[in-house]
Amino acid sequence: MVVSVDYRLAPEHPYPAAVEDAEASTRWLAAHAPGLGGDPGRLAIGGDSAGGNLAAGVAIEAARRGWPCAVQLLVYPATEEDVNQVFGAEDAQHWVWPDWPNSPWWKSLR
Repeated sequence: MVVSVDYRLAPEHPYPAAVEDAEASTRWLAAHAPGLGGDPGRLAIGGDSAGGNLAAGVAIEAARRGWPCAVQLLVYPATEEDVNQVFGAEDAQHWVWPDWPNSPWWKSLR
């Protein structure tokens, strides 16, 4: 079973709306998995880009709170605000991803 979560987006819904949606949907799915033909013990959490960031946060909370999470799958997650720091300014701006498209997103978290 694969479930895709539609979470609230910034800036209309600032932080922590998306995180709350991701956590609530994970808890709901774990509680209702047996009735849907799923196994909560085999729950995987994943996402890409900003969804990868949310998936990472939900997996961390799952570990802290004892929620089920057997697997975490992150595809190019947005987990670092400053790509220049990770890759070097010249490489990041040319080969990886320039920082200017992410600036509004990271600022919405403050």
